[in-house]
Amino acid sequence: MKQMKIIKRSGQEVAFDITQIENAIRKASQAVDYKDALSEGRIQLIAEEVAGVCEERDRAMTVEEIQYVV
Repeated sequence: MKQMKIIKRSGQEVAFDITQIENAIRKASQAVDYKDALSEGRIQLIAEEVAGVCEERDRAMTVEEIQYVV
């Protein structure tokens, strides 16, 4: 995977970090009923899919754009 960048809400451009995507998905999963929660494997798969979309865009995406993809 090539070095991807994201644009934070502050406007700062930083390196893409898949663990931040995983953590956000994990937090959302913990906020729902246990029966609807995602497994760790599913969380990682979703994060990898999001990373793939970001890489395909071939440009820095904003946090809001990434949230929409998730």
